[in-house]
Amino acid sequence: MTNKPEYIIIHHSATKDTDGSDFAAIKKYHTQTKGWSDIGYHWVLEKVAGVYGWKVGRAESKKGAHCSAGNMNNKSIGLCLVGNYEEEIPTAEAYALLAAKCKEVMERYPAIKDTSRILLHGQVGATSCPGKNFSLKKLLAALTNLVSESQTATEIQAEDQNVESAKEDKVEEATTKKIEVQYPDDSTKKIESINLAGNNYCKLREILPPLGFDVDYQNGVVLIKPNK
Repeated sequence: MTNKPEYIIIHHSATKDTDGSDFAAIKKYHTQTKGWSDIGYHWVLEKVAGVYGWKVGRAESKKGAHCSAGNMNNKSIGLCLVGNYEEEIPTAEAYALLAAKCKEVMERYPAIKDTSRILLHGQVGATSCPGKNFSLKKLLAALTNLVSESQTATEIQAEDQNVESAKEDKVEEATTKKIEVQYPDDSTKKIESINLAGNNYCKLREILPPLGFDVDYQNGVVLIKPNK
């Protein structure tokens, strides 16, 4: 059966993090002891060599096996943090990584439209999971900060793009302007010019020949000579 995510359900493993073997142990328990097709969660956060990292569980498109209450297995993404938060206190890093994963999941599924759809397992089913020491308030605060930082970065990027676009428009406008040059014999000629900060810059080779001069450039020096 397929999964149509509308919620995110937060769990803990209720086991001590043994630094690297927990995901495999949970998957073995779920598949061999319980007889499930895969680990019940979609994502699992554990420490490996002292560093937190997310392990991919069952495909997000597959029905979960982490919260039968409220039919949540058919309409949620199950995130599990390795640890026993009845006894331990989640670290700030764990909250930050969990918030980042929630943001990522919410961006993939528009139906998870706001933080009211991020629920603790115990809010849906008769369980203490993810433990008395886990704070939904801290998770949502971390998520709010993350979203705010992301929006600020997006606004800065948009402003930079607007500035660059304005610069490009200005350059494009400058290269299409022409000015009229009047010569001593009252003849005139329109010459393309570059307008920068109100000043017009023209090509000498277009202006001087009608006045009887040739223009040459040698080693960065402008040479003006009478026409022969």
